[in-house]
Amino acid sequence: MYPLEDVGGWWEAEDVATGTPRVAQGVSLGLAGCGGTGPLAPGTYQVYATTVDSVGTARGSAGPWDLTVAEGGPEARALPDGFPDVPLLGGRLVTAHRHGDGWAAEIVAPGADRARAATDLLVEAAERVPGSDPADPAALTWPYEGVLFTGAGVALPAWAVQAVASQTPDGEPSVVYILTPRS
Repeated sequence: MYPLEDVGGWWEAEDVATGTPRVAQGVSLGLAGCGGTGPLAPGTYQVYATTVDSVGTARGSAGPWDLTVAEGGPEARALPDGFPDVPLLGGRLVTAHRHGDGWAAEIVAPGADRARAATDLLVEAAERVPGSDPADPAALTWPYEGVLFTGAGVALPAWAVQAVASQTPDGEPSVVYILTPRS
C-alpha cells in the first residue's frame, strides 16, 4: 500500500510526513476475456472498471484506460554462458550478468501485468513437494506459497527466483530477475 495525492486529475504517490494520506493497494489479477475464452492475448486493450452490488447489478463504471498485457513465453536471446535454465519472458534482453553467487537479468516486457506473467512462467517450472498431487498449488515448496499474494519469488530445483516489474534507464517497462542459488 502506498499514499496518493491528486495532481491535476491524476493520482501520484505522495511522500507523507504528517496528516492522513489516501492510499492505494496494487493487486495482480489474471486477465481473461469477457466471453470466458481464457487469458487475454498479449496486446493493448481498453479497460473499464465497474462496481456491482450484492445482487449483481452494475451500479457505476469508469474508463476506459489503456492496458497492455505482457507477452509470455520464451524468445531466443544471447544469454551469457552458464546462465541458469529458467523460463524468462519473451522480449529484448537488456542485461544478464553474475550477481554475487547468483545471477540477474533484465528483459524489456511491456504490460501492466509483466511481473505476474513472469511469475506464472516460473510457477510452471516450480519444484513440487515430493509425493504430492502435482495439480495442487498448495503443494508447492517455499517460497512459492506466498507468490500469489506477495510476489516473493518461486523456488526452482536449483534456484530461488524473483521477478519484479521495473523500468530500463530509458524508461521502457521491464522485468528484473534475481536468481539466488538454493542450498
